[in-house]
Amino acid sequence: KCKEKDRVKFAMATLRGRALTWWNGRTKVMGIEAAKHTPWSEVKKWMTEEFCPRSVIQRMEDELYNLRMKGMDIDGYT
Repeated sequence: KCKEKDRVKFAMATLRGRALTWWNGRTKVMGIEAAKHTPWSEVKKWMTEEFCPRSVIQRMEDELYNLRMKGMDIDGYT
């Protein structure tokens, strides 16, 4: 488990491709020090907005909500 102060630094070190390009663009605008000290909750919100549009989240929530088990045999279902 990462300490709160290290979460952004650790998570951003794992980015690749388009996600890394996106993050580098953000750090250029806000400055590397400001980016490193941004709360994880804020970074997570930015990433969700950028990479998982609300329409996709809504579709996934709908699919989950509408899951139904067919038949009565749990062992067969799993």
